[in-house]
Amino acid sequence: MQQVQNQQSQKATVFFAAVIAAYLFPVILFSVTPLLPSSVFFNYLYTAIGSLALLSIALLAIRSDTVTLEEIGWSAKGLRQAVTMIAIGWAIWAALTVSVNFRMGYPFSDNFESPLPKILVQWLFVGIAEEVLFRGYIFTKLTQLFVKSGRTWSKVAGTVVSSLVFATYHIPQRISVVGMELTPDGLTKQMLPLFLAGALLAWLFLRSQNVLFVGLVHGGMNASLLGREGDLAPIVLFLVVVEIFAWRRRQQVSGAEFAKLGYTKNVV
Repeated sequence: MQQVQNQQSQKATVFFAAVIAAYLFPVILFSVTPLLPSSVFFNYLYTAIGSLALLSIALLAIRSDTVTLEEIGWSAKGLRQAVTMIAIGWAIWAALTVSVNFRMGYPFSDNFESPLPKILVQWLFVGIAEEVLFRGYIFTKLTQLFVKSGRTWSKVAGTVVSSLVFATYHIPQRISVVGMELTPDGLTKQMLPLFLAGALLAWLFLRSQNVLFVGLVHGGMNASLLGREGDLAPIVLFLVVVEIFAWRRRQQVSGAEFAKLGYTKNVV
């Protein structure tokens, strides 16, 4: 009994240590980078290195806790599914964008103003790193911690708390990059959209169980490749894509079970 309590205490320590490290990380990052050489190249480099450091925090926490890489979709199969769903969702989004822009007289290229390095850094580093930490680890761990409240309420609590952590984690970045003022009005304007984005991404992760897919969606939004930066519409679109894939899986499972049942009857 004592051993079990010690293990639970150790796991709780890992969780809180990961959350504290997540909060300290951007404070240190945005305090140090002004002292380093500055250029477009170096800014992308710092972003990539910082994202790798954040990913390391997440993976270390997962390795030391009860969350597993397999359950969050960090696998070769998960990567294949992520690429497939991203390709389908992006093709639909691009078709919608072309149609709307054509009707309104806007050039299609207006939606692709980001340079290639930004797209690659956001897709391959920032989106993946933040999603592995905030949805893959923190959200999943919170649903485990609140499981005694029931499955539904544990998911609600996990979504709210992880989205709050996700939003407030960005405070140093918002102060440094966009000059956010630490006033009620300034915090509301910056934190509320981030909280809503975090909640939608948590829902997307919950439905897909694929952190790589959610990371690619997140990165695509940051790079303005999937709508303009801050636009939440792409998440809704990808939720539809995920539900279609989930429906197909249910159909395949039902078909396999039906075929197995028919085979059993024939044998009997």
